[in-house]
Amino acid sequence: MRNTIRQTLTILIATFFALGTYIAIPPAIVVEGVYPVDPPEAIKIYTPEEVEEIVSEYKIEKSDFCYCLRTARNLGAKLPYVDAKDLKRNATPTQGGVIIMKYGDVYHTPYIQFILKGGMWVQEGNYRKCQFTERFIYWDDPAIIGFYYEL
Repeated sequence: MRNTIRQTLTILIATFFALGTYIAIPPAIVVEGVYPVDPPEAIKIYTPEEVEEIVSEYKIEKSDFCYCLRTARNLGAKLPYVDAKDLKRNATPTQGGVIIMKYGDVYHTPYIQFILKGGMWVQEGNYRKCQFTERFIYWDDPAIIGFYYEL
């Protein structure tokens, strides 16, 4: 049953993305503690019009999307002015905090928008070069090295 739900949602999401429409999958669809869509299929890359709305809403520069920490800071995370590689792990996963991730030699810090049973829904800059994206990150993602949150 879980595979059927996963396949159906994958088709729905792919269709909506192809049409330039975004849908949020509510946490109620989480099945047996596992989010139904794999991360590569659950990524939202914003259109230029949507980027303009975000820039206007958060009063930020488009160039900020070329920096993951700057994007997270603009979304509300209280972060020190350091490189992502120098950010110290100090928290458990917290809405409004960031995930400290490492892909090879590259560090990345997505902003945690929601905590769900199977992982976290994040917003981020520069996951795709200089773009603002949202995606789901599973708890057991091997790139996660820690979390940062400051009141």
